[in-house]
Amino acid sequence: MAAVFVTTFLASVFFPGAGDGGLPGAVPAATAAVSAAPPGYGRPVWADEFNSLSLDMNGTGTGRWVPRMRAWGTPVAVAHHDKCLKEPGGYAPPGGTPLDLTLHRVNNGVMTLYGRRIPDRRRAAFFGPNPDPGYEAMCGTLDGSLSHSQTYGYWEVRLRQVNVSLGQHIAIWLTPTDGAWPPELDLFETIGANPAVPYSSADKFHFVGHYLDGNGVPQFDLGYLNVGTAAANTWHTVGLEWTAQTVTWFLDGKVVFQMDAARFGTAPMSVMVTAETSSDWPGQTTSATQWPLEYQLDYVRIYKAPSA
Repeated sequence: MAAVFVTTFLASVFFPGAGDGGLPGAVPAATAAVSAAPPGYGRPVWADEFNSLSLDMNGTGTGRWVPRMRAWGTPVAVAHHDKCLKEPGGYAPPGGTPLDLTLHRVNNGVMTLYGRRIPDRRRAAFFGPNPDPGYEAMCGTLDGSLSHSQTYGYWEVRLRQVNVSLGQHIAIWLTPTDGAWPPELDLFETIGANPAVPYSSADKFHFVGHYLDGNGVPQFDLGYLNVGTAAANTWHTVGLEWTAQTVTWFLDGKVVFQMDAARFGTAPMSVMVTAETSSDWPGQTTSATQWPLEYQLDYVRIYKAPSA
């Protein structure tokens, strides 16, 4: 989620399929790992089915995913005052000893990503670049910018939230591989809860596009669906189709949101999967926050546009 806040958001909310301004009804959960790609896309040109853990620990192109925000070159989402460090679980601060936190786990074809609190006795070593007391947690991250990028096509992820609690946030997004911002296309976002944001809770799925307006000012449009408490923690398939004309979001094979593609340019984009805690978007964690933050990916699949 990029650094554009609620005052901008309120002028650009969309409720797709809700003619009276209310929320659409609940969307049924996905029941099988079958692609929901629109007709004509054929086989994926790049995919991770998570049959193994393939992390590129040093950002040299030796694995599918860099476990940090490589494209932006920052340890956290700095502009958001994020307090969840994006590094491998065995990270050691300068001059310190490594932590031993499991942030990525693959089992039976499923990738589980965690956000775990840094032990209190170690937090002093994790003072970050923000004007805050320091990092409170470490979050498993997947940055695919060295593996694959493209202009136009269809991106699809099958996922399940396990625990996204007060002050926690997860996102699957596309950003230009060169680190420029905006544009940004968020396939999927949720906030565990933020009392200051009325559309925040883990059963409200967000679909977001960030762009520059005619005056060069960052803006974003956001659509969201209230899927209901029962469906919030079940498997869902999220998809995004980017063509020269439109950007279209899908949830479980149904169109849920659409924007004009001209706002996003043509720079190739790559996938990034991240979590944040105690940042501007989800708000602060408290003693009521449940840890660890946890969510799962069954696959990530990328398809070339039929005419490409």
